[in-house]
Amino acid sequence: MSKPAPQGLYIHIPFCKSRCIYCGFFSQTNFSYADAYVDALIFEMQQYDLSAVRTIYIGGGTPSTLGGPLLVKLLNYLRDSVNMALVCEFTIECNPDDIDEALAELLHSYGVSRVSMGVQSMNDKMLKFLNRRHTASQVYCAISTLEKYGIHNINIDFIFGMPLFDWYDFEHDFEQFATIETTHKSIYALSYETDTLLMRMHENKSLTPCPDDDVRQQYEHIIERMRQLGYEHYEISNYALPNYRAVHNSNYWNRTSYVGVGVGSSSFWNMHRHTNNMSIKDYCHLHIEQKAPIYEADELTEQDVYNETIMLGLRTIDGVDANALKHIGNDYYEYFVSHASRLKKSGNIYYIDESDWFISDDIVSSLFM
Repeated sequence: MSKPAPQGLYIHIPFCKSRCIYCGFFSQTNFSYADAYVDALIFEMQQYDLSAVRTIYIGGGTPSTLGGPLLVKLLNYLRDSVNMALVCEFTIECNPDDIDEALAELLHSYGVSRVSMGVQSMNDKMLKFLNRRHTASQVYCAISTLEKYGIHNINIDFIFGMPLFDWYDFEHDFEQFATIETTHKSIYALSYETDTLLMRMHENKSLTPCPDDDVRQQYEHIIERMRQLGYEHYEISNYALPNYRAVHNSNYWNRTSYVGVGVGSSSFWNMHRHTNNMSIKDYCHLHIEQKAPIYEADELTEQDVYNETIMLGLRTIDGVDANALKHIGNDYYEYFVSHASRLKKSGNIYYIDESDWFISDDIVSSLFM
């Protein structure tokens, strides 16, 4: 079997200096396996044909905590193995407090064109509550430093629906965030994930979640304010200035082929999807033993393809082209069209109205087969 040649490459760095109370991602604060992990990442990438890669995304965790030598080792491998002239977007996630002139210069020198920063709040008390390591002032410093070294395509994340905040707190916090001049903003409702400190605080009643009606009101305010500021709300949680949509993340929503390397990472091509499923220790040992990573594999059925196409397409402003469903099967096309009464329609394109994106999960589930 020939090596898969994905268009998107995701690299997972599972290390963080500290753990946020809401984080449900695969990450840890123990760096003892960091050196071996980077070697294992490189070994796994060698199992793929990277000649078709058009987007690279290094996420985590917090990739900017790797440290110069390990980050350089990883970036050197990418520069030598990927045709960087074909890469239209190269993103790395960073914490604001990790960005200094040395890191900004390093990233730019290796062709990183986009940085995504977890800001989450511009309120220092809330940042401390969330166990974030940075302050609001460091956000401005980080952006200024990146721009000084030629990285102007910057995404910043924000979380709404916070406990402990009244409407004034939310509005003041969001306004500070919204008016920061970046090309892209990702804005999420706070979620209570299993096995997080936030969930345990909720379960033992030491905090009360923001009421659903308040969360929806905040979401509607965000949509309107971002429109006023000239951002396109192109996906449920994502807003971009013209021509600055996240290309790599759009691979997921468009079902374009991609490969994920590292623990917990997922890959997709043709009718195949697999997810690496192991501990960091096991992942590193497989490299030493020259064995491919252990993963859970799924060969997608026509029904899987239909459900994924609906679920992912309806997350975006572009919606779902009903005619494309005919390529899966006429039965799927007919089922979709007959059950699409809650969707808006423009020609053959069906989409969820922006005013209903807050309840999109309910709408999408009603279209599943």
